[in-house]
Amino acid sequence: MQRFSIKRKIDELQTSDYSTIDRTSLSGLPIHGKLTQRDEADTLICFMPAAISKSIDRNPFQLSRFRWRESLPKHHVLALADPAISIHHELRGGWYLHPEVDLITELAETVQEVIDVLGLDNQNVLFYGSSLGGYGALAMASLIERSAAISEVPQINVSKWPINSAIRNIEKYLIKKTFDEFKHEFPHMVDLRSRFAHSGNVPNFRIVTNSEDPSFALQKEFMDDIRELDITKYGRQKLDIMSHLSGHRALGQAEALKIIEDWASGLRN
Repeated sequence: MQRFSIKRKIDELQTSDYSTIDRTSLSGLPIHGKLTQRDEADTLICFMPAAISKSIDRNPFQLSRFRWRESLPKHHVLALADPAISIHHELRGGWYLHPEVDLITELAETVQEVIDVLGLDNQNVLFYGSSLGGYGALAMASLIERSAAISEVPQINVSKWPINSAIRNIEKYLIKKTFDEFKHEFPHMVDLRSRFAHSGNVPNFRIVTNSEDPSFALQKEFMDDIRELDITKYGRQKLDIMSHLSGHRALGQAEALKIIEDWASGLRN
């Protein structure tokens, strides 16, 4: 099988092979990721970045869940970094935002290149993330048509993130204007409903959440709103309310991996 052309390194922590993706976006921000390939795999799991605390180092780039690849031996595994996270230490997440460039589109173009090199069908690609990463997973799946997303406790509208200091830091250090001004110019970069309308499709997705998550009301409203969108809808759109979770919490690894494997099994049935 042809290997992804970007150089391969050795992961000292896991003693596994992976390829490093390093390129520069039109904004000048870095697009960084790591890819583990499996010789017999016909599916790709792409983990999207989560928000991080101010105490975590921005360099090297933080990759969410990439260590899970050892538990996903039947799949290619890709993890992407948040392009804007290194701009300022006060940022807990960049939300794929930029005052001029749609970073989600650039990330999707990079993933599409990986898909093509691996020789995969788009429907065999799953984007997975929680919170900020869950938002990104849904947005990416709408850009890689016929792919799917599993999104844990996602924000639906970035400007509604219930941490006021984080919103102010995004306005100050990243978009350089208020969210109201930015939303007027680029609604699809802020709200998933606008993103789906801009992409021209609603992807196959499963939102995993609970009634105590701060974004729960918006998530339910989102499900109602997308039913009204007169655009192509792929697969199923499901809001999975987990009674054993409470608040803004992601699933444990074992439960998350089972959901991923359930998705993969569904492709083969």
